[in-house]
Amino acid sequence: MADNQTDKICGKTEDKRRVGKRLIGIKEAAGYLDISVNTLYTWVSQKRIPYVKIGRLVKFDLEALDRFIESNVVEENTDWPFRTSGGGG
Repeated sequence: MADNQTDKICGKTEDKRRVGKRLIGIKEAAGYLDISVNTLYTWVSQKRIPYVKIGRLVKFDLEALDRFIESNVVEENTDWPFRTSGGGG
């Protein structure tokens, strides 16, 4: 599913992506992650996300972004004691 989203954002078909574009710019990466450009710039400055510097340009490797997404998945807590009654206190 991530590949389809990447293709839509990058304006590429799946075949063209394999042969062509591997690095994307800040706006494309922000769209891919569904966050604001400002948030992404903040994460870059804090080195919270992998990026590539090409001269003054900041680029993002699509495979690295996919790994970043996978490494930040929060698993559900199945041990949590669920309450069936309303109550709250």
